[in-house]
Amino acid sequence: MKSEVIASNPKVVGIAGGDASPASDPTVSVNQLLSNNTDNLNKDNKQLSLTNKRTSPQSSEKLPANCSLVVTYNRFKKHKSDNAKSYQSKIQASRSELSKQKFKKRMYISSSCSAQKIMVFDIRNSKIKSSETKPSHCKSWACPGCAPYNVLRVRRLIEQVALLNSLVYFFTFTLDPKKIPEEFKDNTHKYITSLFNKLILYLKRYFKFKTPLKYFWVIEYQKNGNAHMHGMWNQFVDVNKVREIWISIGGGKIMYLTKAENILKTARYVCKYLAKALDSGDSQFYYFQKRYSVSQNCIRPKSVTITTSVDSWKDLVYRSYPSIRDSLSELIDFEDKDPSFSFNFYEPRKETVKKIDPLKKET
Repeated sequence: MKSEVIASNPKVVGIAGGDASPASDPTVSVNQLLSNNTDNLNKDNKQLSLTNKRTSPQSSEKLPANCSLVVTYNRFKKHKSDNAKSYQSKIQASRSELSKQKFKKRMYISSSCSAQKIMVFDIRNSKIKSSETKPSHCKSWACPGCAPYNVLRVRRLIEQVALLNSLVYFFTFTLDPKKIPEEFKDNTHKYITSLFNKLILYLKRYFKFKTPLKYFWVIEYQKNGNAHMHGMWNQFVDVNKVREIWISIGGGKIMYLTKAENILKTARYVCKYLAKALDSGDSQFYYFQKRYSVSQNCIRPKSVTITTSVDSWKDLVYRSYPSIRDSLSELIDFEDKDPSFSFNFYEPRKETVKKIDPLKKET
């Protein structure tokens, strides 16, 4: 199975019991969620977030006959103890302390990284066409082994988001060092993101778009230590008006807004700043600060997650794909008599990226 399926990082929609979230609407089947009608995706997600969790599948439940299936063995969920609450409190305290520190990349790969395995299946007509066992990485930006993988994963997500939402306008926003408040001198990331949120609010009020304003952005730091922002959105707006608003709320005079010649190439160009930040050591980022963001109303690649902590879900998967039980024996600990799995169903990548770039020039 191709590695692109994992790297695409699509938005996950929980439909089962256990730790899956958000919960699913009982009237929406797995096949409906994996349908090719991307226009109804946002509507489906709103319905899912308003309903209760399902503890068992319906009798008529059907799993997709053609999909990319990623199976994770929930080894560590078996080791719950009385000290779980104290452990969680220690984690939260550690996070609060780290959030005040500048980001530093580790010099070594943690022993926990790649310790767990996953299996990737290519399902065609409810039969396993191919399978592959891969390490389950920690996906930490501080890990020298996973950071390049994260850049690739985010790049593929942004490529698909840009195409699915027709984000055809490229923008760059900068800061004026003289206008940055003292409390943000050492944290311009927080300042520029707050300014951008204000800009989006004012644009919606002023232009009153007929269709929702969708966007994504990536943060890059200049040599002087100030953050500036690159990204794309889907609406035509007067550049002079945007500049006027940006300067009035505290932004810099230097900004850029133009129509992209090619959506895919422009999205890749924006994503190169993620890799550039890693090469420079990320000395300006704080821990847990966002390197990129995608607006919530953007259509994203679809997937479905089933956490088989309930036997009825596990039996459904085994019935739908009879040969999968023997294949999963490679992941299970020998002493684990009641294994728990998470099954992630992804649309085949070809169906997602098949959308034609409306700005691509004919040859």
